Amino acid sequence: MTDTVQLCVMAIGPEQYVIDIARVEEILQPTRVLQVPGAPRFVEGVINLRGSMVPVVDVRKRLGVTGTTAKRKERLVISRVGARRIGLLVDAVNQVIRVPVSAFRPAPMTSTPGKSPHVVGVCITGDSVRFMLDVLALVAEDG
Repeated sequence: MTDTVQLCVMAIGPEQYVIDIARVEEILQPTRVLQVPGAPRFVEGVINLRGSMVPVVDVRKRLGVTGTTAKRKERLVISRVGARRIGLLVDAVNQVIRVPVSAFRPAPMTSTPGKSPHVVGVCITGDSVRFMLDVLALVAEDG
């Protein structure tokens, strides 16, 4: 039997990105975000999620994706990075897929020296190519 991984498929601009489903706690409709003075430009602010303050990262801004988005399909993916919870604002969450480990390839691009790469690999299934995101790099201020 082939080892498989479950991935959450998200749309960000025209591309599809994935993160390991084990990092996803829940998927929500966007909610009111409280602005945080002095936060990095890619941090929208924080939300109060059942009494816990969770920072929200706009993945579009973080990856430098431009253009418009259908607001009604936006989703907030609550992800866990160690003991921290992070909200990832994405254009849409499309599906959860199961893929063989053999479908992964190293990221074809290199990052700028001293910065964290946001894309750590590529998942190729059939005609679909999806970029694997590093959630920790998305929230790092130096990336």
